[in-house]
Amino acid sequence: MLEYLDLRSNLIKGFIPTTISNMSTLEEIHLARNSLSGEIPKGIGDLTHLTMLNLQFNLLFGNIKSTLMFNSSSLQYLALGFNNLTGILPSNICQGFPNLKLLYLYHNDFSGKIPNIWRYCKELEDLELSFNNFDKGRIPSEIGNLTKLRYLYLPSNNLEGEIPFSLFNITSLRDINFDKNNLNGNLPPEMCQQLPQLQIFTIMFNHFGGSIPRSIGNCTSLLMLGLQQNFFTGIQATIFIFFE
Repeated sequence: MLEYLDLRSNLIKGFIPTTISNMSTLEEIHLARNSLSGEIPKGIGDLTHLTMLNLQFNLLFGNIKSTLMFNSSSLQYLALGFNNLTGILPSNICQGFPNLKLLYLYHNDFSGKIPNIWRYCKELEDLELSFNNFDKGRIPSEIGNLTKLRYLYLPSNNLEGEIPFSLFNITSLRDINFDKNNLNGNLPPEMCQQLPQLQIFTIMFNHFGGSIPRSIGNCTSLLMLGLQQNFFTGIQATIFIFFE
């Protein structure tokens, strides 16, 4: 009848036992910050009550497409960051986890293109895919359909092209990080009108150009602004940053 398993921040080594799938009432699994290796057991995908799976900061490897069963309406938090996971992101990741609120896949070795399937992740609030090995491509425009999104981290992902204008209409966004990509284009002149809660906006080490929008001064919740190592031109805009 175990519902909550928390073994975070220990010195546990070896594989995650396949018998974990026998714990049919589990709702949360926390195994982060250990030295676990091997693949994620396929049976974890059969835990129909599971709402949170946290396996970050381990040595796990393998293709999540072949180990995780993407068919769970209960899963809300999937955190697999800082491992050695490979392969392409499954195209049914949102349809399989329709109530997903948090998706951490950063610091792995995922490849292929970032799929354009995000319209199905209607509940997603936190999306972090940074530091992977994705193919060159654009920021998926469908991310603009995530009306509840608060945190979007995509640095070091080989991204190119312009930021989809739809992203600047997500009024819930607080943090945006697109550092160290090959993005270009201009920032929208009125980019802050639809982002009243924006606190972090950083696009360092890209190829953006044009003028710095004066409307950034209207981002009254802004705490961090990173624009360096781009190609902005013209008279420097007056920028007001308010610290709480």
